[in-house]
Formats: sequence, C-alpha cells, structure tokens
Amino acid sequence: MRNANVVPVTQGRFNDSDLEFHKSIYEKIGKDLYPKIFGHPKFKGIKLFNMNEVDMNNEYGGQKVRYQDNTAYKRIRKCIGETGYDLTNPPPCIVDMPTRMKPMADGRTRTGVLEEFNFTNLIAAEFDPFTEQEFLEFGFMANEEPYPKGVATKKDLIFTVSNIIKALGDKITSNQMLFNIITDEVTKLAPTIRSLTKADRDELIHQLKNDNMIGNHGKVLSFKNGTGVTKWLKDHGCADTDKMMYIPVTTWAPKAMEKIINAVKDNPEKKEFRVVCHGSVLESSAPVKDWYDRCTNFDKTFKSHLEDIALISHNKNYTLDSRIKIYGTIPMVNVDNIPMGCIYKFQK
Repeated sequence: MRNANVVPVTQGRFNDSDLEFHKSIYEKIGKDLYPKIFGHPKFKGIKLFNMNEVDMNNEYGGQKVRYQDNTAYKRIRKCIGETGYDLTNPPPCIVDMPTRMKPMADGRTRTGVLEEFNFTNLIAAEFDPFTEQEFLEFGFMANEEPYPKGVATKKDLIFTVSNIIKALGDKITSNQMLFNIITDEVTKLAPTIRSLTKADRDELIHQLKNDNMIGNHGKVLSFKNGTGVTKWLKDHGCADTDKMMYIPVTTWAPKAMEKIINAVKDNPEKKEFRVVCHGSVLESSAPVKDWYDRCTNFDKTFKSHLEDIALISHNKNYTLDSRIKIYGTIPMVNVDNIPMGCIYKFQK
C-alpha cells in the first residue's frame, strides 16, 4: 500500500484522491507556508490539468526568469524517479489566460519530469490572468520556496529584470523612470536570493542601469572587492613602470594603509608609489553623492587617519615616505566636468 502523500511514477496520472489530499494541506496552511503562491491576490484554487492543455514554453514564462536552464533538473528527476512525486510539496502554478493552452508561471522543471515519466495530468495552483511583468516577477520569486527545485541566482535576477524592462518597452520614457523601475524590481526580487548582500544589490542595480540606460549619462562603475580596478588602470594609461607603480585602494583608510605598506615592502626598488582609491560598490540610491563623499575626499580621510596614528606615536608626528603620493581617485560616475576616462587627481 502506497503512502498517501507520495504518487509513484508508475501510476502515470494523478487521481481525485491525490487532488483532495493535496488540497487538504494547502487550503488550510498554504498561505502561511508559501505566501507568494497561496497569498497571491490572483490565486484561484488548486485543480487537475491535463498535460495537453498546459503550455510550458509560453511567451510569458519560457524560463525568462532563468539565465540558463535549471541546473537542478537531474537532481529533481532523480528525486521524483526514486521516491515518487511528493504531494506535500507546493504545486506548479498555471495562469488562466484567455487561450486554449494555459501558460505555466512556475514548476516547469517538475512538470517536465512528470512528462518524462508519461504522466497525463498534473495538480496545479490556478491564477487569474497575469500581465507579462507579473509573470516574470512571480516566476522569479517562486524560486525562493524551500522544496526541491532550482535555486535562483544573481544572473537569473539580472535576466528577469532585463526581460521586465523589455516587456515595458516604450512605456519607459526616461532614464529616471528606468532607474526607478530597476531599483523597485531588484528590491522586490532580491530577497529570493538569500545570500545576496546589500553590496550585491547595489552592484546589480548599477549593472542593470548601465546595460539599459538611454545614452551614457548616469553610468556607474563598480569594483566589488577590487575586481577590475587593475584592468581599469592599465586600460586608461596607468600602467606600472620600472620606477613607479600604482596602488589601488578602497576608501577605508586602515585597509588602504595596510595595502600601501605591503606594496612598499614588496617593491623597495620603486621610486614613486601613486595611491589611487575607488569606492568598491557605490550606494545605489545616491551613487554620485557617495562617490563625491568617499572618493573625492579620500586624501583628507587618509590624512586624518595619519593624524590619529600620530597621536599615539612617540614624537607626535607621522609623515609619509616622500615616495608615496596620495594621487587620485577613479571616476565611477558620469558627472559634469569630471571625465570617466582618466584619474581625478587630488589637489596638492
């Protein structure tokens, strides 16, 4: 006798008892367990659908929320094949659009596995019609739910928001409108990726803005963990020589001091060290202000740090080696009178 909550793949079809068992769980506690599905304002109920009336590759979904195909497919197939289809997992989600074939908003991988095992129907949650933007948002956020399925990634988030922007098309009439939409969508969707930090979110917002903006005004550079900063320096004519080297640092003075010390110790033959700072990832809500506050004032911040060290030194004086120049900062935002293609030099 089979467990009530597991449908073996040899059964080939869900029956009314399977449906009622599934509904008995989720009609009671579904909203508490999976609010993004059962608490959705367009959720209608749970029902049986024949496979031939379900469109998994619809124009709305079609895995537009995934940068690549679901990498967890083999794991999910193995799980269902060996243990059966677990009715305690939340159902795939289908939208009742005014078409013969009903588009799937979530659950393509599991449904594809069921098709592989020759199932002729499936149990799914049904929703009232979605806009394309709602399709994309729902499909992405559903990937947060904790049951065997593919996990959303940063590339998936970028892919999803990019498709939302394409779906809105000519409705976006200015860069400011575009930036507001990007910020709203990333803020809404980012919690699905639980490992995402605030710096990650800001970096994603900047990348999406850069990729989709009208013209170049508003472009923002990012150097998270220093990635790309050495290449930027070389690409913009700031390569090291036999006698001189550039030292890229963040705006946090103690960390910058550590990096300067190590560079000088490791390169005693150099006659000049040019310290160039960057802001890592700028605050997405006010990148220009953040760059000005932290980066263009780094020379003053670093001097203040030296003065603090001097307070605890023997002679109350702390002067940098004359070879070390607090040289400038990388322009990370497109602002008037400061070209992005060359270092912004600090005034002496």
